Amino acid sequence: MKILKYLLSAILIVLIIFLFGIMFSSNIVSFMARSKHSKFENVKYSVKNSQMVFDNFVVNGKDLGKGHATVGIIRTGLFKLVPKLTISNLKLEDVKLEGIYKEKDSQIDTFTEKINSLSAQEKASKTTADFIKETTDKTTTLTTNTDNLINNKWKQSIEKINTLKKNYAETTDLKSKAQKIVELNNEIKPLVKSINSEKENVEKNISEIELERDIVLANVSDNLTKLEKEISLNDFNNNSNSNIQNMNLYIFLDKGKDLETSLNTALKATALVKEIKDLNIRISDMDINEGKIVAKGLNGNLSQVSGEILLQNHSKALIKGQNNGYEITYNKDNFTSKTLFAVNKIVSLIEYSKNDLIEGKTVKLSSELVMENNNFKNLNHTVLTDEEKTLLTQKIENLRNNNYQQIMTKYEEDNKNIETLIDTVYAQKDKLDKLQKDLLSLGTIVTVEQAAVTNENAPQNNNQNNGSAINILNNNASSSNINNDSNNNTNNSSNNAEKQNGNQNTNKINIGNR
Repeated sequence: MKILKYLLSAILIVLIIFLFGIMFSSNIVSFMARSKHSKFENVKYSVKNSQMVFDNFVVNGKDLGKGHATVGIIRTGLFKLVPKLTISNLKLEDVKLEGIYKEKDSQIDTFTEKINSLSAQEKASKTTADFIKETTDKTTTLTTNTDNLINNKWKQSIEKINTLKKNYAETTDLKSKAQKIVELNNEIKPLVKSINSEKENVEKNISEIELERDIVLANVSDNLTKLEKEISLNDFNNNSNSNIQNMNLYIFLDKGKDLETSLNTALKATALVKEIKDLNIRISDMDINEGKIVAKGLNGNLSQVSGEILLQNHSKALIKGQNNGYEITYNKDNFTSKTLFAVNKIVSLIEYSKNDLIEGKTVKLSSELVMENNNFKNLNHTVLTDEEKTLLTQKIENLRNNNYQQIMTKYEEDNKNIETLIDTVYAQKDKLDKLQKDLLSLGTIVTVEQAAVTNENAPQNNNQNNGSAINILNNNASSSNINNDSNNNTNNSSNNAEKQNGNQNTNKINIGNR
């Protein structure tokens, strides 16, 4: 009976422990998955499928977000009595990778900054061709708008002002003249305001074009600098031995930005993998953001680690653990790099097949970048054949003789085009100045002339296609009437004679075709 009693008690204790384990399984898993530098937050554990779901995985103070993983238990220690948690299929679903890649890391940042210093200067934000095209479009729109305002929108107001001016000139009553001037002022004032507004718009466009003209000189300077650099890279007279010492700089002129961005991403992603592997928890593999970073073999020796990183240009970098660090391999088109990422040391061997250096030939360029204890070296491994050297010498002579002249000739052509465009804008301002001046002159009539139809059999709608143009008419007759009206002794027949003579001597200035 005693044995049965003890057995029953033991079963009861085991059952209580089992129930206790189920009830507090999430807390137990969360505790066992914690290390000095990491923790899983808000863990929910399912006994049925041995899977935990968590709201956040914190590694060295970095929040990597929510995810899930498969959990297992192994026995370690003396007599295999110490339980140890294992984690596999770790999937992190919402890691802010952009923040990870921008995070400061003195070793990686120094290395990529050195690569950037080897790269060519960035091209101007706007090419000369783009500037000329934009300016041409701007001046065309401006000319069309100004002509439309003069010949259409303001046409009715101009005609009304002309009528008031004629009425003013024809009347002899001073009271009527005073009234006409008031009416003229009421009509002219809003029109002049509109003209001034359009003039401000024209002047603003002129100012913008003038300010942006330095783009042309900046681009010429950039082209000359690039030409000088290309010549110096291949000039045998400036090199001390049979190999072209600076030839590997072509790698960074052509691929520097891509190399800098790709290596920054790959190195910082690898640094994150290293952080997780170095935690005192057994994580075998992980997947971050559905394949953006994948790593396996994290719970074994360093040489067992492998993985891949999806880069911004949609290519992949492969990770492979080495005895002394991580090897990162990146291939894209005619460019490859193999980088060793170790403690206090980054070494990158780069190869680039350049197919436009010598016509009809591909030249293999090679460079080794070494940064150890913050000391950076760029070692050239490019070796040219005698044939390649001869062809390069011929190319340099051609660059010196022809390319400079081509750059300067193109600059002169572009400069003339821009001057013409600026003159076009100034012409629009002159139109508006002339119109405003003549509107404010009592003795000047601004008339709208319909373009003549030369073919009598042409359809009537051709008149509409020909359009109309605003012209300024210096009406001497009107001036004569105004002057003669001030003298009450002048008779009407003299006035009529002067009007007739004035009309015969009409001087027309076409604003639209100025």
